[in-house]
Amino acid sequence: MTSLAAPDPAHPPQFSDARACRQWLAALPLTNIALAHTALTTQLEQLNRAAISPLERLKISELLREPIAFVQQELARKYVKNPCRSRQASAMPGIA
Repeated sequence: MTSLAAPDPAHPPQFSDARACRQWLAALPLTNIALAHTALTTQLEQLNRAAISPLERLKISELLREPIAFVQQELARKYVKNPCRSRQASAMPGIA
């Protein structure tokens, strides 16, 4: 059974509200898919552990939805063309 991690104030996300998330997303390098994937994954992990109100969490989730879908689609396209890379990437941290 999976247990939920307690909020971790030592590793807060880089944003705690929708406005700050929007600013963070504006600086996200979507032209570098691997870097964007790592940044999004890290922020999602930290967001899941942060003590943020449910409404603000929903707003942030909605802002993250499109960039996450874009990055996942680009990674899927890359690995469908070259299946060997998907095996190599699974060994890399931050790339699943």
